Amino acid sequence: MLMLDVLDCGDPERTGRRKALYENYGFRALEAEPLRMFLPMGTVRMVVDGELEWPETVLPRIFKSELR
Repeated sequence: MLMLDVLDCGDPERTGRRKALYENYGFRALEAEPLRMFLPMGTVRMVVDGELEWPETVLPRIFKSELR
């Protein structure tokens, strides 16, 4: 699984927008820590295999090549 922490800048609206961005890419929040998110390996595999397109800013090409 791929983990990330959403930056909490102290502005709830901006933090919420950041979290929503990652939710749109399939990340899910941990129940106990809502700003810590994970991406299931099935989704990562779909990106690596080219079945799901993502911008390079979310999953850089160099990282994709290391997963193959």
